[in-house]
Amino acid sequence: MKNKEIINRIFVDKTDSTFIQFFRSLFVGGVATVVDMGALALMVEIFTFDKIFSSVAAFIIGLGVNFILSSFWVFKKAKVNSKTAEFVIFSIIAVIGLLLNTLIIYLFDAYVSGYAIFGSFIPSDKYYLIGKIAATIIVFIWNFFARKYFIYNSNDSDN
Repeated sequence: MKNKEIINRIFVDKTDSTFIQFFRSLFVGGVATVVDMGALALMVEIFTFDKIFSSVAAFIIGLGVNFILSSFWVFKKAKVNSKTAEFVIFSIIAVIGLLLNTLIIYLFDAYVSGYAIFGSFIPSDKYYLIGKIAATIIVFIWNFFARKYFIYNSNDSDN
């Protein structure tokens, strides 16, 4: 396979390959995470909004970016024929992810920060950001496999 064919297969062509979809999802998730974390930091650090409220708002902004990129680039087609139905299912999965996200950030902010496991390297009032990193990894895995199973083609080949 020539380099151009490989690049097209990974980045351009529609695909049913779970491996390529996972790779694309990592990229999309990275973009959405930058948007999400940027919005979170902006709301908390600049506008001094509540950390949990800001986490929810930032998550919703990231969700919009993720849906648009996922539905048009990551997955070949949805099991449902309606973008509205696809978005509703996508959002239900995301709400479960949001609950996980919020719980993890809360636990880091309210409990883990009290143990100062990072010593003075990370101030205890910034542990919500460590929680956000942990939540991002866990929620990414949940979102990819739930979306793959419930919304998008699950009968694919891994080639």
